[in-house]
Amino acid sequence: MKHWFAAFLVVASAQSFVQDFYRRHLTEDAVLKAKPALLTPALQRELKEDYDASAKSPDEIVGLDFDPFLNTQDPCERYEVGKVTMHGTDRASAEIYSVCEGKRSAKPDVIADVVFANGRWQFENFHYPDSHEDLLSVLKKLKQDRAPAPAKHR
Repeated sequence: MKHWFAAFLVVASAQSFVQDFYRRHLTEDAVLKAKPALLTPALQRELKEDYDASAKSPDEIVGLDFDPFLNTQDPCERYEVGKVTMHGTDRASAEIYSVCEGKRSAKPDVIADVVFANGRWQFENFHYPDSHEDLLSVLKKLKQDRAPAPAKHR
């Protein structure tokens, strides 16, 4: 009985963390400046690098051109956490559904991976079900696209 209750508390804790984040609907900029501890160090680093590259090139798209936490360019009025799946005792995935004009999306818009480290939950990655991509992979590709082309040898 105690094991089941402990597992329930962990799931509830992860769900509460994710729902609180989506209730506040923080932008990438706001998270990086005011709440970086919400992200794992690796995700913080990659997002900051992308954000800085975009800031240096305001006239062209060199980084993310959508909200990476919502998987959209046009946010809905709110977002709800659906199913939370535990992966061991310190990792979870949470399905996030948009609610536009009072109607909840039929399938998740994004799936947030969270990890419990240093006494708190942190976002580790975001998966985009429609494109079968994830934020860390998208950031890696954008980084490669920004890298200067290797010099050709004659």
